[in-house]
Amino acid sequence: MHLKNCIPVLFVKNAVISRDFYVKILGLTEIMNNGDMNFLFKEGLSI
Repeated sequence: MHLKNCIPVLFVKNAVISRDFYVKILGLTEIMNNGDMNFLFKEGLSI
């Protein structure tokens, strides 16, 4: 079996604080915000 696309999903207590860390500290680009409950980043990470 070959994986074509693998996107990690992180489960956290506070998604907004986690998003701020990934955007402001690590420099990821947010491309989707589902009401501050779920975020997708251009780089492939999902919170």
